[in-house]
Amino acid sequence: MGWQLIRHAVAMIWRNRRDALKVSVGPLVIGTLAIFLLGRVTGLGGIERDILFGADPGALSPGAAGLVLVGSAIYLVVVSWIAVSWHRFVLIEDYPGLLPALPARVVAAYVWRSIVIAFLLMLALVPVVLAVGVLSVVLGIDQTAIGQLGLAAVIGTVLGYLWLRIASVLPGLAVGRPLSIRGAWGATSALSAAIFGASALFVAFNILAAMLSAALFGAGPVRIVAEITISWATMMVGASLVTTVYGHAIEGRPLSAG
Repeated sequence: MGWQLIRHAVAMIWRNRRDALKVSVGPLVIGTLAIFLLGRVTGLGGIERDILFGADPGALSPGAAGLVLVGSAIYLVVVSWIAVSWHRFVLIEDYPGLLPALPARVVAAYVWRSIVIAFLLMLALVPVVLAVGVLSVVLGIDQTAIGQLGLAAVIGTVLGYLWLRIASVLPGLAVGRPLSIRGAWGATSALSAAIFGASALFVAFNILAAMLSAALFGAGPVRIVAEITISWATMMVGASLVTTVYGHAIEGRPLSAG
């Protein structure tokens, strides 16, 4: 059933691809321009890639690290704006214009709840990493790149599973039907195995996409375009998957391939 969740989430995007572009392209352009201008105004330009695709904190100066933090906050707001718009489109048929509506209070609440959930996942990360580390020693998993990739995939799958169970509060928040984290956890308990499977598939897709991008496109401009495309797909499938779990587990909506 994990495959059904993924299939339904992807099918929603494909079936409504024009609206998926409407809810995402405008906010992403605005956010990218804001980050670009921030870098130029502060004289720390050229780190937009670090903000959008991740950076090594140890390799950044204090000023650059502060800029990355501010830029990441902007990016979080933009992603939340897109997610709120997508949830509302799917669940209550709130169709976007060329630029989706920006309900500031809803987006602010969405950002705050996302931060709370991320904090909870950080707390969960400690025992997960310890358990995976012990398991790797017991099973004799070596420190090769493949072994490390496998361990990262396991950790990512567990955290993705926890995220999908807890983040079911977010679509409800977007459409004015608030739900507690405990309520979301209880409501998704029957889908626990399916959600774990969906998380594993989602992590596998991201790993495979990153590996193919690196192998096929090197480090040139085409690689940047590929990474932007992968990031967009990851963001939209993630938002659509959370919407699917909410719709099926909380609202009782059927799953379909259409």
